[in-house]
Amino acid sequence: MTKDIISSGTCELYAPELAREELLKHSSLIVKKTGISELLFRSKLSELALVVHFVSIAEYKEELKHAGNALFSLSKDEQAELSKDIDFIALALKLNCIIWSMDKLLKKQRAVEIVTKAELSQKFS
Repeated sequence: MTKDIISSGTCELYAPELAREELLKHSSLIVKKTGISELLFRSKLSELALVVHFVSIAEYKEELKHAGNALFSLSKDEQAELSKDIDFIALALKLNCIIWSMDKLLKKQRAVEIVTKAELSQKFS
């Protein structure tokens, strides 16, 4: 179902460049856990870059403060946990778009709409 959504072309996908950098940073762990070769991993990452627009921080940096402010209504522990997602929130604010995530805690913030895979499928069916 995830592959169907990604390859359908019914929606445009964006992610902070930071996400691509994290995939590269942890490539050896990903390769080890999935059992694929480094070459296949690099190939899949290249394929992903064909359907996901990776956006540099320069394009959404002005929204980082607003994204951080969106977490103020949450507990300190929740804020700390969601700090890893601040770039995604800021990018969604910049693009005025939803975030596709299964993270229940991320749904607690109110700055941007968070949808699950099932909800996304319903929106585009």
